[in-house]
Amino acid sequence: MRFAWRLGAWVTCGVVYVAHFAYEHFRLRNSPFATAWHVAMAVALGAFFLAVAATVHAAMVSSHAPLWQFLIALVAWPIITAVPAFVVALAIAAVLVRFPGKRLAE
Repeated sequence: MRFAWRLGAWVTCGVVYVAHFAYEHFRLRNSPFATAWHVAMAVALGAFFLAVAATVHAAMVSSHAPLWQFLIALVAWPIITAVPAFVVALAIAAVLVRFPGKRLAE
């Protein structure tokens, strides 16, 4: 059952990432850099809140990991997730901007 929940979380995150990217690129018609920046900041914010939840959980229950590791996660998780999210979104947006076509906002 744990595998199904984790797979569901990954799929949900992927769908939200793609939906946010599509909204920024097609609906708002942002530049590739702005699209990638907004999507990456949303990913970083989600990772930060996940790290906050993990830190609060670690503080409330007895854990085998020291609390300082969870405090490092407050900084590390947003960076570790935002950088690849930015690079992927920037690459995809740069390719999509080269294709002429109708945008949703038109």
